[in-house]
Amino acid sequence: PVVANVSYGIGTEKEGATEIDQEVDDLIRKYPLFSVATSAGNSGPGISTVGTPAGARFAFSTGAYLTKENAKNLYGAKIDKGVMFYFSSRGGELSKPDGVAPGCAASTVPAWEFGNVMRGTSMASPQVAGCMALLADAATKNKLRFNGGLLARALRNSGKKLPGYNLLDQGSGLVNVPRGWASLKKLAAHPSTSLVAGYEVTGVVPGMEDDIGPSSFFRTGSWFPSFPQDVDFRIRPVFMDKVSPEEKETFFETFDMSTDCK
Repeated sequence: PVVANVSYGIGTEKEGATEIDQEVDDLIRKYPLFSVATSAGNSGPGISTVGTPAGARFAFSTGAYLTKENAKNLYGAKIDKGVMFYFSSRGGELSKPDGVAPGCAASTVPAWEFGNVMRGTSMASPQVAGCMALLADAATKNKLRFNGGLLARALRNSGKKLPGYNLLDQGSGLVNVPRGWASLKKLAAHPSTSLVAGYEVTGVVPGMEDDIGPSSFFRTGSWFPSFPQDVDFRIRPVFMDKVSPEEKETFFETFDMSTDCK
């Protein structure tokens, strides 16, 4: 297994459709034991600020979170509970970030830097890469069938929700390794799971090309569906490169779907 951390991000007008996003997804599909963690970007707190390569569908894109312990030990500040860093890029037109991790760190740095504490989603992403490596190691030792996309899905399915923040802020929430391992074991129990790198979800996004995007997102002033008008979603499996036509033909999967709308 190989886990790559990509701690950089730039803005893009083609969210989720840049060449580097596609290259990351293609590599994950081509090499079954290759997975990618990437920083979500530091362009928040506005919506739709996740750029590239965080738009890669099968990579785990990470937002930045400040724990009470880091606030005290690194900044000398006392906070009642952990908070999202304001600069952490938010989702909207993309279903990103996938989750969050502590977004600051202290280390020995050259004398010409401003200090030894750095903050950003570039600090959060390497921690998720470490979590992926732990899952990959455990899966290998327990002889589970998995691929890099499945590692990201397991962490995405098992995050711990942060109170006061929504899906656009935190994705699935704070990455949790024990819960991620339980999720991976459950996913790997289905023989067909390792055939797919992930799923392509599309919905209505006015303003994007063809009014279609990887979520359903409406800005103020744009068209908005009114009751009883439906909004359609489509879910398509994206197979690993070496999956045979017969395996694609017989592939079958069921989903549990829920909403966080009140």
